[in-house]
Amino acid sequence: MNKKQFRQNKIAEIIKMCIQKKCNLNQTFEEISKELKIKKESAKNYYYNFAGYLKQNPEQHKELSLKKLVGGYFNKFTENEIEDLVAYIDNNLLKGISVRQSCLTLAGNDAKTMLRLQNKYRNIKVKERKKKMEEKGKIINFDFARNRLNKKITDDDINALFSGLVKIVKRSAIDSVEQELKTECNEANENFRATLIDLNKKEAELKVLQEENRELNLKLEAQKEQICKLLQKLSNRKIKNLEKKSENKTLKLKKFYIDNK
Repeated sequence: MNKKQFRQNKIAEIIKMCIQKKCNLNQTFEEISKELKIKKESAKNYYYNFAGYLKQNPEQHKELSLKKLVGGYFNKFTENEIEDLVAYIDNNLLKGISVRQSCLTLAGNDAKTMLRLQNKYRNIKVKERKKKMEEKGKIINFDFARNRLNKKITDDDINALFSGLVKIVKRSAIDSVEQELKTECNEANENFRATLIDLNKKEAELKVLQEENRELNLKLEAQKEQICKLLQKLSNRKIKNLEKKSENKTLKLKKFYIDNK
């Protein structure tokens, strides 16, 4: 077995392990990088080269799904997961938390997972709105109303039209409130982000000032030490001068005494 075949078999083992662990594509790159002790960019190249090799040689590593390999492990949402996702995000919207922030929290700050959750939620909401529009169309059947213009309109017809209009007004009011909440949340997020940036700048400035203060204190201590040494030298010189003068006076007195004896 040559080096290339050994590496391909090793990559196949890593990918099988990642599929079993339900790793996403980015995590698979990281595993290849760690196991082969190479950079992440090189791991990506090895991964896609291996995918191309499998495409040209489907008889090799038949136990691997090329679809899973190229697209990464992608687990479908269950009905319970969809219900929990919608309920969680809807509740957060009422609290003023945006869809994006809710999905980011659920995804554990993983950008790709967050995008997947966000797209799923929006797709569900689009389907719900289409379904409601279809229901509204059944309630307010304008074609039916036009066909009956020449006939007598009953109380049931009026009640049905009024009920449909009330539902449209309510839905419009809810959509308007949701939009206002989203706008306010976005503004709050922007203000919070700006505050964090300003605090980070202030913290950096404080660190610079603290470092400058530390350097000044060191210089001050050094100058104090130099002054102390100078004072000590001056003091020693003064003492020596005094001692010398004292000796001179003593000698003069001795001489005077000898001369006058």
